[in-house]
Amino acid sequence: MKVPSTTEELCELINYLDKNSADETTGLKEEIYRGIKRINFLLNYAQLTEEDIKLNSVTMTWPERIGPIFDLSKKRLVQKKTKAQEEVKIKSQNLEAEVESLLDIVYKFQDCGILSETNEYVKKLRSIEIKIDELSFKIKEINKEEELLEFDLSPFGKFEEAKEALGPFKLLWDSVSTFQNEYNRWMTSAFIELDAHQIDDQVGNLYKSILKLTKTFKDLAVPRKVSEQIKNKIEKFKAYIPLITILRSPGLKNRHWKEMSDVAGVDMTPDEETTLSTYLEMDLSAHIPKFEEISEVAMKEFNFEKTLANMMEEWKNMTFNHMPYRDSGTFTLTAQEDLQALMNDQIIKIQTLKNSPLARNLEDLIAESEQTLMNIKETWNEWLKVQSGWLRLEPIFSSEETSQQMPLESRNFKQVDKIWREIMTQCLETPEILIMIKTPNLLEKLKECNSLIEEIQKVRNEQNHETPQ
Repeated sequence: MKVPSTTEELCELINYLDKNSADETTGLKEEIYRGIKRINFLLNYAQLTEEDIKLNSVTMTWPERIGPIFDLSKKRLVQKKTKAQEEVKIKSQNLEAEVESLLDIVYKFQDCGILSETNEYVKKLRSIEIKIDELSFKIKEINKEEELLEFDLSPFGKFEEAKEALGPFKLLWDSVSTFQNEYNRWMTSAFIELDAHQIDDQVGNLYKSILKLTKTFKDLAVPRKVSEQIKNKIEKFKAYIPLITILRSPGLKNRHWKEMSDVAGVDMTPDEETTLSTYLEMDLSAHIPKFEEISEVAMKEFNFEKTLANMMEEWKNMTFNHMPYRDSGTFTLTAQEDLQALMNDQIIKIQTLKNSPLARNLEDLIAESEQTLMNIKETWNEWLKVQSGWLRLEPIFSSEETSQQMPLESRNFKQVDKIWREIMTQCLETPEILIMIKTPNLLEKLKECNSLIEEIQKVRNEQNHETPQ
């Protein structure tokens, strides 16, 4: 029989013996009795060897021999179960003592209130938290063994008390630690690296936690005092947040810093050495309303710039679409309603932005965006015009007879055809609109083609008028 190594294995084995030993032996005995009848039959008609007789004797005497084995196994298992029950009781008592000791340690934090010891408190509370996780695992294991051994489960009531008592103390000193560390960073690190929104969120969350703790510790003098001290420090720092938010606006440029510097009477432009402490030492509180006005304008201009940037961003994935033209070996542009719609929409937007009061400081940027749109529009229109003329004339000048009748116009069309094929080949390689329109002399070449097409068409029209009807 396998020796059980755990309480679970022990109980499974006991249950197995209790449930199955009688049933299985009864069934096996019946099988043996049927075997005996078969042996008796064989003895009457056959000669069995000594080895066969010994083997059958072992089988036939099995019922008498197995009973004591079952009884001995049960006895040993009962002894092991009794021992396991005693061990579980001892484990439970020892664990209860551990829990009580831990609870005493937690309650000692009622007397901890030295802010300079914050890091030490945080380390101890973290170790207690780890210990609670360990005890939680042990409690589950003991309760599982108690259930298997049919004991009432030990409640370990003080364990829950320790967990509940730990929470507020840990939140208090974690909050104190966070504020102390962040306060030092906010005051001394480079101001241009501070994130005003993140600071506002952190301070707001810390303040909510501390405010709640002042109520939680209303009957505990020392932690209540710590809560109130940190609450006061946070409230004092909260008064700096409007200035931080104004001065860390992403829209501020050199001209805005100059405006604020003129208001304050001191150079406020930040560099890598500038910190929040630098600005607090300037005593700028009286100028905050004016700074806020400047910052608001800067933010509006910033959003204005983003609008222009987003407009240009929309063109980044736009391409000229094309398709092969018959057996000509070249391509033609296909209709692009999305291109035309975007172009028309953005031209209207640009005109609206130009009339904005904010446009005064962003004239160069607006002009650059407008020029890009105008280049796209003009290139697109000239290109479609060339395509229309080329499609009309290509079948005509493919004829040798036409080339002989109109040699000058034929040479002009060959020039158009050469330029057209070069442009379409390049468009095939770089179909991105913003890249293609920057191709050197593209617009000039398209205009040249249109000029040649007009000359050719003019001559053809004149010839048509001279031809008798």
